[in-house]
Amino acid sequence: MHLPRLTPNYDLNLRLGSGQHCTVVGIDFGATAVTALHLQAGECTIAADDRPDDTFSLVFVVDGELALLSPPGEPPVKAGRGDVWAFSRTSNFDVAVAADAQLVAVSLPAQVLRDFGVGVIHGMRGLDPESAMLSPVLGFLREVALTDVDTTSVASYFMEKLVHEMVGGIMLENRGARFVATRRKGIFDQAMDYIAARAGDGALTPELLARELSVSLRQLQREFKSHNASIAVVILQHRVDLSILQLKDPLLDVLTIDQVAVQSGFSSVVQMRRALRDACAGTPTEIRDRAREQRRAKQPA
Repeated sequence: MHLPRLTPNYDLNLRLGSGQHCTVVGIDFGATAVTALHLQAGECTIAADDRPDDTFSLVFVVDGELALLSPPGEPPVKAGRGDVWAFSRTSNFDVAVAADAQLVAVSLPAQVLRDFGVGVIHGMRGLDPESAMLSPVLGFLREVALTDVDTTSVASYFMEKLVHEMVGGIMLENRGARFVATRRKGIFDQAMDYIAARAGDGALTPELLARELSVSLRQLQREFKSHNASIAVVILQHRVDLSILQLKDPLLDVLTIDQVAVQSGFSSVVQMRRALRDACAGTPTEIRDRAREQRRAKQPA
C-alpha cells in the first residue's frame, strides 16, 4: 500500500515549520513502514506522543545537512550525508535543516529490538556511520520505499522480515561494535543474539559464528560448554523453531515444504524432517494440518 504524497507526519511524528515543505513516498507492512522523504530547508520538530513506547525509527541521511537539537544543555547532533540516527516514539527534539535533505526512514515495532536481544531505545541516538551494513541496507530500503508495483501478501511478509533482519543486524552491530565482547554482554550472550538473528541463513555454522565474533572456534566452544550448551545444537534448535513458525503461518501456506526448509536454514527437506522428528514436533505436514484445524476451530460457527 503506497502512502499519499505530502504526508510528512507518517510514523515519524514530524511537524513542519512555517512555509516548510516535505514530500513523502513509501510503503507499509502493517506495523512496519519504509518511507523516502525530501525535506526542505527550515526548522521542524519530531514531536513525542502519548502512546506507549512501542515503536522506534531509523533515519538515514542520503543528502543534505541537519542539526538535531536535543533537550537544553546537550550539544546538537550534526547529521549529514551517510549519517543515521534512531529514536523512539516518545522522543521530542527539533531539527534544523540547513540544506534540503533527502532521507530514508524505517519505523518498526520495538519488539523487533527485543527479539534481537537489544534494549529498547529511549530518546534519540546517533549510530556508527562506519557500520558495514548501512550502505546495503539503505539501498534496499530506498528500493522498497520507491517501489511502484503492488506486492502480494507473501512478498510483503518476506519484505517485512528482511527489513526486520537488516535493522536488527544494524542495531546489534552498533550495540556490540561488530560483536566483540562488551561490558554489558559476554561472548555467549552475543553469540545467542547472533544465532537468533541468522538462524534462517543456511551458511551459518559454528566456524562462521566464531569469525563474526572475532574469537577462535575453540574459545567459543568453551563458552557454550560452560553454559551446558553446544553451538551446533543451539543453531539447530533455532532452525526447528523457525520452521515450525513458518509451517503454522497461514500466509505461508503457499510455500512448499522444501521452500520452508530452505527459509529455515536447513540444507534439505530431509534434514528438516529429521530435526522435527527428533524434537517430537511431528512431520511438516502434520504441523501444518494441526495449525489449520486450530484456526478453523477458532472461527465463529
